[in-house]
Amino acid sequence: MDEQHLHELFGVDIDNASSRSAEYKYLEEHIPEYIKRLKSRGTTRRSLYEEYLKNRPQGYSYYSFCLYLRREIEVKVPVVRIDHIAGDQMYVDFAGDKLYLSDEKTGDKVPVEVFAAILPCGQITYYEAVPSQKKEYLYSSRQSQVCRNKARRD
Repeated sequence: MDEQHLHELFGVDIDNASSRSAEYKYLEEHIPEYIKRLKSRGTTRRSLYEEYLKNRPQGYSYYSFCLYLRREIEVKVPVVRIDHIAGDQMYVDFAGDKLYLSDEKTGDKVPVEVFAAILPCGQITYYEAVPSQKKEYLYSSRQSQVCRNKARRD
């Protein structure tokens, strides 16, 4: 295999800039724009790759494209590792966009927020649809869960 193909497969860094292909140079110039656009809602790696192929029909494979993109993101975005003690913490938040439930009687769409809680050590999750993000719904969501669990034990 030629050096460029080995580089694609195993990610060996090529220090000599002159040995880099024109394809790699093109991608290297456009990766910052791709990373910026990935933050936009609705933009996927696949859509960026399809756009890349329109400009470069003989370009990299989807796998290689994503590999170069991921490497650049990993270099630019700091990552923090957090060690968890089982049962020590629970993370809670409201997830994503509003969803809608259908009212059984009228058929109207009722907007709801999705309350999410996770125990990070065991990846145990809990979700519940609530009317809004107000405190009383956060508390009542938690209380109703405790009551249901207590009822199951009794």
